[in-house]
Amino acid sequence: MNTLYILSKLFTYLVLPPGVFILLFFFAAMYAKRFRLFFLANATLFYLLSNVYVADWLLKPLEEPYNQPLHVKAVD
Repeated sequence: MNTLYILSKLFTYLVLPPGVFILLFFFAAMYAKRFRLFFLANATLFYLLSNVYVADWLLKPLEEPYNQPLHVKAVD
């Protein structure tokens, strides 16, 4: 793959809202000595909540009661 393509995709994901906040939490964790664990925990939690798999896992119990198939009679 082209290096420029990879860099453009990486830059895009870092600039989008979840990536920006995760980077801010990591930079804050590097510079803050007292609240380092707090910022790292927030970065990890924010990443997990913005991940598709974890978000689907959390929303599935809420959406399951409404995903009942409709009983439609066949039209001949």
